[in-house]
Amino acid sequence: MDRAQEADRTQELNRAQESDRAHEPPQVDEAVLHRYQQRLLDLLMRGHEPAGIVWALRADPQLAPLREYIEGLDPHALVVAAELIARWGTCSSE
Repeated sequence: MDRAQEADRTQELNRAQESDRAHEPPQVDEAVLHRYQQRLLDLLMRGHEPAGIVWALRADPQLAPLREYIEGLDPHALVVAAELIARWGTCSSE
C-alpha cells in the first residue's frame, strides 16, 4: 500500500469512527434505558416493520431523551434483530 492509499484508508477509518461516536446513545438514566429496551423488544417480538418500530419508539414521550438515537437506528439491523428474536427469543415472564 503506497502513502496515498494509506492516507485515504486512514481518513476512511477516521470518518467511520466519527460516525460511530455520533450514533452512540446519549447518557440516560436507567429507567429510560429500561423503558427503551422493553419497548424495542416488545415491538420486535410483535413483528413490526422497522419504520413502525422507529415511529412507535419516537412517539413514546418517556423515550424523548433517546429520540435522536432512535431516529438513527438502521432499518436493516432492526430486520435482523426481529429475525433473531423470532427464532431465539423468549419472554422471561413466560
